[in-house]
Amino acid sequence: MARFTNPFVSSELVQGVSQARGAISRQVVGTVTIDSANTYVPMSLTPTADDSSFNMSLPSTHNVTGLKNTGSETRLFVVIATYDGKGGNNHAIGLKLALNGVPIDQTECTSFGGSTGQFAKAMTQWMLYLDPGDEVSMYAANKDTSDNLSIARLKMIAYSIA
Repeated sequence: MARFTNPFVSSELVQGVSQARGAISRQVVGTVTIDSANTYVPMSLTPTADDSSFNMSLPSTHNVTGLKNTGSETRLFVVIATYDGKGGNNHAIGLKLALNGVPIDQTECTSFGGSTGQFAKAMTQWMLYLDPGDEVSMYAANKDTSDNLSIARLKMIAYSIA
């Protein structure tokens, strides 16, 4: 397989940079327990880590639905997360990223489910620094009621850009 080379980036610069990337997914329907409306909780659904992950792994402490920086350097990551979920007829669902178990309000996105219980897609993306050992994870909410969420699919990718 041929590698792309960028003529505008010197090889000396690239040689000193350790890359990091990770991807997780889950295709099995799972339930996220919701205690109260509009309260974000860890998704806590066990995903599968992609084989191409490098310097990242499944988290060990804050939430199993996420990625951990196992590299030795602080890196700037682009993180993209999405899930298909429903929390009852005509209910809005929400998604936030969390850093070490602390939700990041700026990453919130919401989606609205249909009247016959169709799954809605919630998706967010953000850039954040991860120190060695830091974990980024997915938090979910039923925005309208305390009905539990059914999650049909979820995906998260994170890749270092600096």
